[in-house]
Amino acid sequence: PGPENPFDGVDLRPALTGKAELDSKRPLYFRRRTVSLRENQNAIRQAAIRMGKWKYLRTHNTRDNTKYKEALYNLDDDIGEEIDLATSDPDQLHAMSSMLQEWESEMGKTAIPFAPSPHKKKPKDKPTTPLTLQR
Repeated sequence: PGPENPFDGVDLRPALTGKAELDSKRPLYFRRRTVSLRENQNAIRQAAIRMGKWKYLRTHNTRDNTKYKEALYNLDDDIGEEIDLATSDPDQLHAMSSMLQEWESEMGKTAIPFAPSPHKKKPKDKPTTPLTLQR
């Protein structure tokens, strides 16, 4: 963190210990990733925003990270996330999708990519002569 790499986050400890309330107007952003250093892979599998009563969830396709499914939940009415409001409240869906896109773009400017793994898989040696079975 510093002026060229600003820290994006908030300390949740006071809210989790009951010493403070979280500002319900400040969105909280989350990511769930698939990270494999050996394969030099760092792909977002899910991203979400929680803002007040709303939760927006984006689940990425496992083979194509540019394709995803969106879901929208009103957590005041549906804490179990059983009723997806994506089609019935397209304005809220679009607003939160845009917020996530903007945040991802902003974080991409200062994100430090993973260095290539020093433990690259080596191809297994193939036998040069066919194997024969001994009886």
